[in-house]
Amino acid sequence: MELRSIPQSVAAVMEKINAAGQEAYLVGGCVRDAYRGHLPHDYDITTSALPEEMLRIFAGERIIPTGLQHGTVTVLTADGPVEVTTYRQDGDYSDHRHPDGVTFTRSLREDLARRDFTMNAMALDRDGALIDPFGGREDLDRGLIRCVGEAERRFEEDALRILRGLRFAARLGFSLEEETARAMVAKKQLLKEIAAERIFAELCGLLAGEYAAEVLEEYGAVLLPVLPELKLDARALSVLKKLPQEPALRLAALLSSEDGGVLNRLKVSNAFREEVLLLLRERDAFCPPERIAVRRRMSALGAMPFITLCRYQRAEDCLLIAERLLEEGACLSVQQLAVTGRDLMALGLKGPSIGEALARLLEQVIEEKLLNEREALLAYIK
Repeated sequence: MELRSIPQSVAAVMEKINAAGQEAYLVGGCVRDAYRGHLPHDYDITTSALPEEMLRIFAGERIIPTGLQHGTVTVLTADGPVEVTTYRQDGDYSDHRHPDGVTFTRSLREDLARRDFTMNAMALDRDGALIDPFGGREDLDRGLIRCVGEAERRFEEDALRILRGLRFAARLGFSLEEETARAMVAKKQLLKEIAAERIFAELCGLLAGEYAAEVLEEYGAVLLPVLPELKLDARALSVLKKLPQEPALRLAALLSSEDGGVLNRLKVSNAFREEVLLLLRERDAFCPPERIAVRRRMSALGAMPFITLCRYQRAEDCLLIAERLLEEGACLSVQQLAVTGRDLMALGLKGPSIGEALARLLEQVIEEKLLNEREALLAYIK
């Protein structure tokens, strides 16, 4: 990674720390992504400066003491927030997720040694020099995901790293190093200790990966302790591989119609839940690629849910028709009719007959027997 590729505001943070006599390095995902030729989404800095020293260094700056007890402050720059964290060593992980405590250190190597995978345990100084004590660069070149140090210990410390490893494999198309893969299988039961929200977030990242089907085919059994509902047979994975890289569509391919309960357990959003349930309920429903048939289904399901279903079913002809109807502004609901209940009341209709009349008008419009024009609709009612 060349120095000019580091945003100036990020480099300025590093320079300020260096000017105070302390070390500062870019670390983690930004170094990994930049080495692979991708623009990092965010930048994390690790430093030898202790938390109280960082507060002095950035006195007068816009900073947030994000996690001061863990040695982290966030510096607000023109290019966005930059997290700066003191070199540290983690204590025991009694909950298999978070360290019980941290100890600050002045050693960059000790800080890098506590990280999950070698490709995330590289650091870069402000002159562009790469610090790589665990072979992360070589593993990146080989397309290999390898734990730093003893793999089983890394997963015992934080079981979420198991899912992170699978997510990286699905996203990057990398292989899992042999010992790392064995340790994932050996420690998969620890995933039961992880919060459902975190499992769901990593699952979404995995499913959105270009190589999700290949990873699930080889390592899907690792997920079964927490997601026993998943279907990982050849047919389901074949469907998944053909779908867009969207978590809702791909998760639906791995569930049966009776397995919607997993969504409650994963505490997904209402929107995500409704999308998956629609796909499970309607995925075998056939819609002829005809304008009136498509318009009926869009009216019944909602325009966007129907489009999602078309994409799931790979029904390209129906999708084109649906998109054309949306471009035309086609009437699909009572709310879009050119008349309202008040208009019908003015004609003398009362009570339930108003709703019945509106429903009949919508039916006629959807069947394209009537134009959605006020005068035509009122004339029909008269």
